[in-house]
Amino acid sequence: MVWLRRSCAAGRYADRLTPAEAFWYVLGNIGFGGMYLAKVPVKKALEECGLAQMTSAERFWYVLMRRGVRRGLLREGAGEAGADQGVTLT
Repeated sequence: MVWLRRSCAAGRYADRLTPAEAFWYVLGNIGFGGMYLAKVPVKKALEECGLAQMTSAERFWYVLMRRGVRRGLLREGAGEAGADQGVTLT
């Protein structure tokens, strides 16, 4: 309750993050975003096999990722998992 009273007394500035908190907040969100985007190509492969269904958000990100690979915005071969390793599905 002491914290609640202090934050109310501080007025509208009580909800701001300190610079250190803001840094870790941004860094954490970058990590969460990377984990989310890493699953999109896998989900597309599962959908093509009939084992999963992509959400509209995953379809949106998949289209953007594919356009980035086609235009060379991502490093060469990033969208071709296993292409240089000779991996084949049976």
